[in-house]
Amino acid sequence: FRLLGRIDSQINVWGCRLFVGDFEKSLADAGLEGALFQIVLKQDEAARETIEIHIEHDDANSVRSETFAAFLHEHSKDLGSTHPKEWVSAKLTVVHHLRGGIPRVARTGKIKIVNDQRFKS
Repeated sequence: FRLLGRIDSQINVWGCRLFVGDFEKSLADAGLEGALFQIVLKQDEAARETIEIHIEHDDANSVRSETFAAFLHEHSKDLGSTHPKEWVSAKLTVVHHLRGGIPRVARTGKIKIVNDQRFKS
């Protein structure tokens, strides 16, 4: 048995604290309440942090990245007071998947909600 650590509902990115609940509220505002999703934290070539929000649902292209970024900006107090909407929109991408498109944890069959790839080499 190895305890590898865990990410709670708080995500530290862009100098802000974001919560999984902020993403859930943003999905609900976008008409995707209850959709399965995964938050993927990455770094681009210049080591700038980016977020991909992978959403699994039946309508493969229902939410644009800019729209989701605006909802997230509204729901996250920390993000809303730290960065303008346009800045967030440039660093957040929505990736749509049909049912079963987001990888599951082999042992449990569940989706890992936060997938932090920022410090992987």
